[in-house]
Amino acid sequence: MRVGDKAVDSIEVKKFLHLLKSGVNFIHLNKGGLINLSDLKTSKFLKKEDVGVGVLVTISGITQENVAQEGAEPDMKATLHFTELEKPMVLNSTNGQIIARITGASDNIETAWVGTKIVLFHDPNVSYAGKLVGGIRVRAPKPGSSAGPKAPPAVNEYDQSLPF
Repeated sequence: MRVGDKAVDSIEVKKFLHLLKSGVNFIHLNKGGLINLSDLKTSKFLKKEDVGVGVLVTISGITQENVAQEGAEPDMKATLHFTELEKPMVLNSTNGQIIARITGASDNIETAWVGTKIVLFHDPNVSYAGKLVGGIRVRAPKPGSSAGPKAPPAVNEYDQSLPF
């Protein structure tokens, strides 16, 4: 069966018709797909959907920001800012410990972590309040990736092969 220019199977059609009968309203995206609930939430902070399977970033700063919903009591959390991304990431304890291990620095992180390259990725095994919800995790870049400036080759000041 075809709906518009898209081929769909009978199971998809049955699910769609069942949802229509139950009173669900659908919003269509520009690409013709259905919108997900997570797409409705706008956030000034990174979400797991923003990072996918991995994005290499450079830490450009760490600040304290209010992460509370509008109208709620202030909830100040550390946030990481990145050179490559507009949105900051709210820093949780697990990711903080991983970055501390990557950098070797757990003190004065506001300056010690700046310039460090890390990979942000969506980990489906992150749990919150006892439920698997997925979330952003960090890891060190893989060796050989463009993880930072390479040291210049060593220069031997007393190179005996020089003709003079």
